[in-house]
This record gives sequence, structure tokens and C-alpha cells, in this order.
Amino acid sequence: MRRSHTLPLLVFGLVVGALLLAGPAAARAADSPLWPRLPAWALDPAQIEERLGGSTAPSPPPVSPSVGASGGALTSRGGLSAPPPARRLTVGLQAGHWRRWEAPYPFNTHTGSQGGGKTEDAVNLTIARLAARRLEAAGFRVEILPTLIPQGYRAAVVVSIHADGGPPDRRGFFADRPARSAQAAAEARLVALLNEEYARATGIPYVYRGTPGTRYYYGYALVDPSTPMALIETGFLTSATDRAIIVDRPDLAAQGIAQAIQRFLTER
Repeated sequence: MRRSHTLPLLVFGLVVGALLLAGPAAARAADSPLWPRLPAWALDPAQIEERLGGSTAPSPPPVSPSVGASGGALTSRGGLSAPPPARRLTVGLQAGHWRRWEAPYPFNTHTGSQGGGKTEDAVNLTIARLAARRLEAAGFRVEILPTLIPQGYRAAVVVSIHADGGPPDRRGFFADRPARSAQAAAEARLVALLNEEYARATGIPYVYRGTPGTRYYYGYALVDPSTPMALIETGFLTSATDRAIIVDRPDLAAQGIAQAIQRFLTER
């Protein structure tokens, strides 16, 4: 994912925040082989809210309607069961950098990362389509969104899918959310679920690398204020180890994202 520019004051604040988070982000989840680098606070919405900052005003209850305990639950085999058709919800999945030529400058110049002969937009789109199939099979309505999200877009939830780039020995995934939002509490819970389910499905280590590009992502301002939104960096395209999942086994990446969204919309 290519990082966008932001105001110097915001950059300064996020640099300070990154320094504070450096210690916890390197910790391991206690006694859990599934999350080799996932700190306990990354699974706790209250601690995410406290560490990463939330709304400047009290957050209203999440507007995403629940299908209730009797519908849309996880099956005992880890699959997704369909919610009642009368309460079908819409999920937006943005494939980062896809159809970027339709977006205005400078977003139409952001090509994203590359690695192993693959481009980020193609990898993101594959994962998004596989996640959409899982969610649609569970009874949700899914819209795959390009770089240019329609202004005021509304859905029960939106997740923006990206992949990182960097030195070949750097790897890891993380989910992030807006620095300030009317849906801060809901988005903190969404991020916690993405962290948990993606680590479980893929085995890719959790490494928080939040930047102005992930905390002040332009897409957050395009969706309706009532729509919770988060962003996930699924791994490093420049890492052969991460590519073995996000390129060679994108179904695992899609599984983690879909399970997190399912739980977000059905659990309370």
C-alpha cells in the first residue's frame, strides 16, 4: 500500500504514537501458537480504543443491525451459516488500488506494492472476491469497491484490503481504523476481530505498523458517517513467506477476513 500525505501535525502525533506502541506490538499472545506475534491488547476493543485513540465525542451504538443469535452464527466446523433473508446486510470490500485510473489525482498514481511478479491491486482483488463468495454463501450482499469509493457510501460494514511492501525480510499483517470517527467503538471491535481471525486463518504474524496512510486513509472520509470501516494490510508482497499465503493461498486470507466480518455483524 502506498502511503498518502497528511499534515505535519498529524504526522508528529502518529510518530509519537508509534513509539509508544513499539513495545506492545512486539509482544506475543500468551500461550497461543496461533498468533505468534499478536499482543493481547490487539484482541481487546477497549484497549485498542485506549491505545489508538477514538472519537472525540461519545460514540453512538453501532448502526450495523444484528441478525441475532439464531441466524448467521458460525458453524461448529468453522463455516458461515446464512442470516435470515429478510435481514440481509450489505458488506463493502474495497480492493485497494483496483481501477485506480478512475480516481482523481494523486490516488490514480498510487500503484501499490509489487513482489514475486504480482501487483498489489491484483492480489487485493483476488482476496476480496474470495471473501465475497464466502459472505454471499452466508447470505450477505457484498459489493466489491474500487479505489474511488462513492461519496457517502453506506453499508453494514466496509473493509479495505491492501498488501504491504518493503525489505524482503519484513513481514506481518495488521488491521487499522480511523484516528477519529463517530463509529470508533464499532471500528475498534472490527479491528480486534480482523486481528484475531486473520491470524488464526493465515498464521501470518501480527505486526502493527500504523501510519498516516492507515489512520487517515482517504476512504474513511468517503463512506457515510454511520458506516463502520477498517483497513487491513494482509501481508508483505515483498516477503516470499507472506506471498506463500496471500498469493499462493488467498483463500486463507479471504477466510480470515470473512470470518471477522461475519462475527462483527452477528455477535454482540
